[in-house]
Amino acid sequence: MASRVTVVNGSPHGEHSHTMVFVKAFVRGMSENEDVDVSTINVYASDIKFCDACMSCIVERQGVCSIHDDMDTILPKLVKSDVVIWAVPLMNSAVPAKLKVLIERLMPTQICGM
Repeated sequence: MASRVTVVNGSPHGEHSHTMVFVKAFVRGMSENEDVDVSTINVYASDIKFCDACMSCIVERQGVCSIHDDMDTILPKLVKSDVVIWAVPLMNSAVPAKLKVLIERLMPTQICGM
């Protein structure tokens, strides 16, 4: 059975970034030893809205965010993955802003122990 690998590409340059050059080499190395099914989430190509800290994912919705955008498909993909590769270029000593938005929207998975 193939390992499900999800690459979260946080580079604003998407598939053509220097970050993805390293990721592709890493995945090639992984696939030499085992069968892998790789999917990529390009954060900057995704519609991810800001968390508004309503806390409904904790209080009312049992781990389901009240905001509906591409995170509706991203969250389940991350939860079902055997391996998640966070491909992150450092910009001004921090992760890119849109990747930070995705990270903040992971709150429903942290609350419910997904």
